[in-house]
Amino acid sequence: MAILQSIRNRAGVLVAVVIGFALFAFIFSDLQNIGSGIFGSSRTEVGNVNGSAIQYPEFDAQVQRIGESYKQQSNGGQIDDETWSQIRSSVWEQFVHDNIMSEIYDRLGIAVTPEELFDMVQGNNINQRVQSLFTNQQTGQFDKSVVVRTLKAIDAQGTPEQKEFWANVEREIVRDRLYMKYIGLLRQGLYVTKAEAQAEAVAAQNSANIQFIGVPYSQIPDSAVSVTEKELKAWYEAHKEEYRQEAARVLEYVAFPVTATAADDKTTEKAVADLKSDFELTNDNIQFVNANSDLPFENEFKKREELTPDLAALAFDEPRGTVYGPYKDGDTWKLAKTDTIINLPDSVHARHILLRVQSQQEYSGALALADSLKKSLENGASFETLVAQNDPSSPSGGDLGWFKRGQMVQSFEDASFFGEVGKYYVVTSEFGVHVLQILKKGVETPQARLAVIAQSIIPSTQTRNNIFATASKFASAALTPDAFENEVKTQGLEKRSASVNDHDITIYGLPQSRQIIRAAFLTNKKSVLENNEGSTIFEAGDNFVIAMLKGQRKKGIPTFEEVKLRVELAVKQHKKADILAEKIAATGTSDLAALAQAMNVDVKTAENIDYNTTNITGAGTEPALVGAVSALKQGQLSKPVKGNNAVYVVKAESVREKEQPDSYSEQQQLTQKLGYKAYAAYQILQKSADITEEMFKFY
Repeated sequence: MAILQSIRNRAGVLVAVVIGFALFAFIFSDLQNIGSGIFGSSRTEVGNVNGSAIQYPEFDAQVQRIGESYKQQSNGGQIDDETWSQIRSSVWEQFVHDNIMSEIYDRLGIAVTPEELFDMVQGNNINQRVQSLFTNQQTGQFDKSVVVRTLKAIDAQGTPEQKEFWANVEREIVRDRLYMKYIGLLRQGLYVTKAEAQAEAVAAQNSANIQFIGVPYSQIPDSAVSVTEKELKAWYEAHKEEYRQEAARVLEYVAFPVTATAADDKTTEKAVADLKSDFELTNDNIQFVNANSDLPFENEFKKREELTPDLAALAFDEPRGTVYGPYKDGDTWKLAKTDTIINLPDSVHARHILLRVQSQQEYSGALALADSLKKSLENGASFETLVAQNDPSSPSGGDLGWFKRGQMVQSFEDASFFGEVGKYYVVTSEFGVHVLQILKKGVETPQARLAVIAQSIIPSTQTRNNIFATASKFASAALTPDAFENEVKTQGLEKRSASVNDHDITIYGLPQSRQIIRAAFLTNKKSVLENNEGSTIFEAGDNFVIAMLKGQRKKGIPTFEEVKLRVELAVKQHKKADILAEKIAATGTSDLAALAQAMNVDVKTAENIDYNTTNITGAGTEPALVGAVSALKQGQLSKPVKGNNAVYVVKAESVREKEQPDSYSEQQQLTQKLGYKAYAAYQILQKSADITEEMFKFY
């Protein structure tokens, strides 16, 4: 592991994760025992791309590898549900990409030779990924010789984990190189002619100040517009793609919140009150608080005016050792006792030398150096010289100026406010090791530190059991959709609805509800949902939930009946646009003010509108209006323009034009922009591919 640690020290984060065969065997065995069920013959498939199955063991192994890498980058921190979801989505996209593009590469003859890979790893054209892995974090320098030595060591004596890690790095390098070759091939076929560049240059230089009116569709009530079934179906056929949708499930559910009762409140109050006598007698307030409170001892000093009147009186007026309470503060019961009163300044002026560290080895060395610097300073060495030598990037030569409590990390703040003026201190923090000197202190005032015991009012086991019993009674009666509806009405319960897709982590307002979403996607019939144990009661945060699948939307283009209401709205708006356009034309006026009066709307203005404008003040996002402006000459009034929200008439008050635009420069810029469209080719390939994704079976 010394080799891999060497890589980590030089490159930041390198992770080698291999999922063992025993784990795979366990997974396979578990899945085989599921039976035919809903998974059928494809029960180990996460998805399928153009007939190529993506199997769960391989997919999950990659998910775990990336998860482990993320943990390393987060210093071993835990991964929350949302991050896991993002990791799985990323891995899925990579599997889809590889499945789609591998066939394209084969057909086009695109490949990466061993010689190319060698060149990108340890030759003259080092891949950026390799450079980042082997760049010294302290010097910022890349050393190719370190790459060569490390790879030789891994090949000769590396562990399976190290070898798997490097194999994965090489696969990523090859994957990236193949794709960039494909993009380069496409870009060579994209070209902008001089005539196109000239037209674009002219259009780009034109801008207009405009006056316009917008007659909203709401002027015509829906009842004034009639539509036929034939018209609706014709519109649907012509605009099917606009209604394309992702798979979704529509749920209805009843939640039984587990909340504390009045009895729980009393129980908590008594538990806190029972601590009062012992709290009065203890001499170790910190230990007593940490042993009996839901919140740790708070090492914070406050002035009288910073405390509530009751606590201020306790701290500054009552005899030492007096305990105040129990008193209620939100959802907690508390006891308070004065721990310490001392004179402290409101602010401190200090300076420091910061020795930044990246590893435990560096930390030990920094402590030794800090002790040495402290002794040198105490013996008369120049602070400015030592800052320049050891912390050259420090602003103002290490002078921090005046700062108040709460502005620095706790360890640094404590040393600054409790230390003596003029003395030097060695302080550690998450930023490194500091050599601190206190230069001045502000006016000192009496400040108190309180010892506070706080116990949260939480539902007892009995309360939880009672609420579960209530939920169970409902669940036992609501075994079918009809029974579910009947029980909701009979018991006067609140029924909520939610639309979710298979990647959603939670239902809005219902924390930790992923298991309910999975259950909804594991069935295709309208029914009351069951969890993994076959129970209809789910736990979601502090709730017991009974949910029913009300309906579902399949991925792709919905049927006419499914979107009929939306189609009807679109057709009616289209007809309203025709009616308004006819009304505008019937006025027979070319004066915008007169037209505004006739249509009962106001004249609005907007400046500097060109073909790149995305939003017009007073109109919003209206591409059709922008297009109409681009075609107008100065003083010209447009014909009625059918927009998203209204029918518009616009007049170009002034138009600025450039007679001889730089068409060559425009041609170069447009060619470059067009080249970026090569990346859209993959989106088209992905859209045309036959892709089935069913991660919800497993996660």
